[in-house]
Amino acid sequence: MWNDPIPAFVAGRGLGRDEEAALAIVEDVSPSNSGTPPAVVIPGTERHLLRSELTGRLYDVSIALPEGNPDTVDGYPVIYVLDGQWHFKLVMSIYGALRYDEFISDAIVVGIAAGGDDPDHEALRIRDYLPTPHPDGDSGDAERFLAFVTSELMPFVARNYRIDPDDRTLIGSSLGGLFALYAMLTQPDLFHRIVAASPAIAWDEEAVTAWEDRFARDHSDLSVRLYLSAGELEPSHVFLDPLDRFSARLHSRGYEGLGLRHSVIPGERHSSTIAEAFNRGLRWVFAKPTVALSAAALQSYAGEYSLDDGQSLPSGPAVQHLSQVSIRVEGDHLVLDDETGIHKGEELVPTRTDEFTFTGSIPGVARFLRDAQGSVERLAIDASAFLLDRTLTLDRVR
Repeated sequence: MWNDPIPAFVAGRGLGRDEEAALAIVEDVSPSNSGTPPAVVIPGTERHLLRSELTGRLYDVSIALPEGNPDTVDGYPVIYVLDGQWHFKLVMSIYGALRYDEFISDAIVVGIAAGGDDPDHEALRIRDYLPTPHPDGDSGDAERFLAFVTSELMPFVARNYRIDPDDRTLIGSSLGGLFALYAMLTQPDLFHRIVAASPAIAWDEEAVTAWEDRFARDHSDLSVRLYLSAGELEPSHVFLDPLDRFSARLHSRGYEGLGLRHSVIPGERHSSTIAEAFNRGLRWVFAKPTVALSAAALQSYAGEYSLDDGQSLPSGPAVQHLSQVSIRVEGDHLVLDDETGIHKGEELVPTRTDEFTFTGSIPGVARFLRDAQGSVERLAIDASAFLLDRTLTLDRVR
């Protein structure tokens, strides 16, 4: 027989006696089991309520700090997330995974949401994110909301956290994506990276094209890495076609400094596309730029490298074959020979003269060390997730 404290719905699961006993002795040790349990707190985060003098409204600002937050770092990039009531936790999770795999560096994540008692987020985002009035309600306040971000929120973040003022990212979806494009075209020096998932470009007869026309009259450069996307199953006339037209318009301008990636995410609709769009977008806008190296320079790195007898490898299948590495040139990058055992055809793409990024199974970089005469003598592999924050150094043997 089942003991009374065990919920009846468990009875049909066929648990063994040990499992039954474990369930029977579960004890609720929360501060009060007679009322509402305490809210879950996300470790490493802070929450602030900011009253804006520019909009007259209250904003709920969530901030996630890098793990450890070491004093040795001068300043962190800041990722500003629109619709923080929905997307702050999502971006935190995506950022954490990308940081672990070393696709992006440490950063501070700031989520922006409407504050107050039980706010109507749908109505309030229409008000704050749309640059032109909506015929059915309070809207068209994007200029004042952007002023809040630039003149009140950003100074607050700068006063209270160690940030890099020259490294800001903005993420938004739908109306938030439209606002991100508005910010890019009206204050082009404000954000250095922008991820706009399913931006509502069709709004107001594609008013974004008028903003871009005004911008193009006075600017020949647009120094931003911009990721645009939409879900394959979204309505074509509302999202896919307008996004195609806007992307083509930007390409046709030939803006100096613009890095643009435009993706259609297979099999997704308007909301389900957000997680993958943010993941892909963050990876792309934070990707290290590659450098072009001559065939002779690439060839100087080719050869065999071997672990010094005094070093030992950490455990783990991804690194167990790293004691001896053979590298060859293939096209404009390097390739680890298949017998290395890390990943078939693992590629190394140059991001600096002597620094290459792994593109496959190992998160991290390979650095080639030279002697006084400039000849390559060692290979240093930094892949903290698999090497436990160690640098593995291999000597060149051939």
